Amino acid sequence: MRSMESNALVELDKDTNAQESLGKLFQFSAAQDALSVGQTYKHICRFITRFEYDFKVARSGLQLGYGSRSETKRKKEPYENDGRAPDTTRTLLPRSGAGRPKGSRNKRPKFGYDVDWSKFGIPWSIQDYNGFAATNTCPMDTTLMAWYLVQRFGGATLPRTVLETPAGSVLQDVMAEIAIENYDKARWLWCTKVLKMSETGQHSLFGTMDEVFLAYLPELSNFSLMESSYCLGADHCPNAVQVNVRKVASLPMSHPQISQTTLDQTLQNHSCHCTEPIQDSVVKEHGEDEFRKQFMTNIDSGEEEEWFTCRGTRCFNPTEFKTMPYLLVLNCLYEWNSSKDRVSKPAQLLRVGDAEYSLAVVMYGSGQHFCCTVMIDGRALFYDGAKKARKLRWLMPEEDQVPSGFQMGQVWYLNRSKANSFLLEEKVEDREEDLDVDDMDLELAWKDNKDETIKEEAEECMNTQA
Repeated sequence: MRSMESNALVELDKDTNAQESLGKLFQFSAAQDALSVGQTYKHICRFITRFEYDFKVARSGLQLGYGSRSETKRKKEPYENDGRAPDTTRTLLPRSGAGRPKGSRNKRPKFGYDVDWSKFGIPWSIQDYNGFAATNTCPMDTTLMAWYLVQRFGGATLPRTVLETPAGSVLQDVMAEIAIENYDKARWLWCTKVLKMSETGQHSLFGTMDEVFLAYLPELSNFSLMESSYCLGADHCPNAVQVNVRKVASLPMSHPQISQTTLDQTLQNHSCHCTEPIQDSVVKEHGEDEFRKQFMTNIDSGEEEEWFTCRGTRCFNPTEFKTMPYLLVLNCLYEWNSSKDRVSKPAQLLRVGDAEYSLAVVMYGSGQHFCCTVMIDGRALFYDGAKKARKLRWLMPEEDQVPSGFQMGQVWYLNRSKANSFLLEEKVEDREEDLDVDDMDLELAWKDNKDETIKEEAEECMNTQA
């Protein structure tokens, strides 16, 4: 507004800020920008009515709603039970909000605050460490990194029998160097002290994880198995009853999915053709019809060779563990992974006798490279030393843990039993006495053909898991 200086309005001040402010307030309070004449008249009436009401309120001493006012702090109202049942509709509907549900566990365990997870991890190859260089280090890198993570964050400890060995002592020094991220020195110690490589020069560690790690720590993963079997359906088998106690570093699985059921099936009894060779004198004495003829082509000469074997069926008793390892290694065959029912997620827990094993590490291989997934507090931590950045990353539960182009090669389980049963070993003084008496009676009953009930049981044994 322009300043009003007419003689009729001499009582008004030359400063028109109040009038201009009131005019601006009149415009802002309008319902729309452009008002017609009728709308303007109605708005003036409402504006004056509201102005008169506020004036009366102010004269009565009440506070008007002008100016800034501090926000009221939110607080919970006291609960009053009105007698109605609580509304549970929200619990029946799917959760649509973003973020982690209230009360759920964090996807990443809270540990290792002194570790920079974006940079931590053994890198691929050794460029130059005091004249020592190495390529194709992924078999060694993967196993050393897996054991470090399991030992520091997974609760694993080296058994006393392993610590007393030279390789076990060096392994402790290697773990200490990895902890301070001195990766080249850690691998140099393992290569020179355990693998017996020269301290300088160019080296290649192309091979398997067994060749660079497990083979040098037999006290960690080796265990004894007793396999007993007997031949049925043949009278001239030279070795009808067999008992074999052998030490192994791993257990091959007979099913693509690793679970308690498939592990039990691997150890259960089975049957196959008896392949015991028969001497020529025995063949002449009883005739060729009593035996099975085998053929094989000699690669060197190209000639076909033949020999005779027992024609019976060899039935195997369930495999028994004579010693329990601290680290149970299960081997997965590569051909399973090419099938539709490929190995996916192994069981978290397995029981072997009285010992309880928990899933620790899953090893993957592609024929040219190795990587692994380490289980920590039920979460999967993936490691790949060939990655240029972030060699370690957490996997979501719904994420496929098998990397693209890789296959599951080994699965490591840790002995979680309170009793150190893996340190106890039974001595087999008389191996034949370890066979079940029922199995020996079964063999005699088959030969004599006296008990038809046991004969049917023998036929069922030969047909199971052929």
